[in-house]
This record gives sequence, structure tokens and C-alpha cells, in this order.
Amino acid sequence: MKLNKFIIELFLLAMLIPIPINLKDGGSVRYRAAIYEVTRLHTLDLNSKIGYIDGLEIKILGHTIYMSVKN
Repeated sequence: MKLNKFIIELFLLAMLIPIPINLKDGGSVRYRAAIYEVTRLHTLDLNSKIGYIDGLEIKILGHTIYMSVKN
């Protein structure tokens, strides 16, 4: 019984640990776990006033919960 509980807790913990992924768009980093995803945007954009886009996007179970983008 204790072993089953330990295995379940270990599995749930593994689903919460993010893996960083560097995107090839100018410096964005995506932290991805099985349950959620956080993306720190830093994308090059020649049409923007400052030349890049900064922001933050948070997704839980594939649904966007929060998104802030500064041009």
C-alpha cells in the first residue's frame, strides 16, 4: 500500500516539473510540463516600434489562462 502511494506521488510530482525549451524566434523560452506550459516571449519583430515583442503566456491543460504582450 505504501509503495503504491509513493509511486502515485512520484508520478504526480513528475507531471509538475517543467522542461525548458528554447525557441528559435529571437530568445523565447517555453517551460513545459504535462499539466501546464509557461512561455516567456522575446520575439524579433521588424514591424514593432522597438524591434521585438516581449510578454508572458500561461496555459493550463492547453487553455490560455494569461497572456500579456508588449510591442
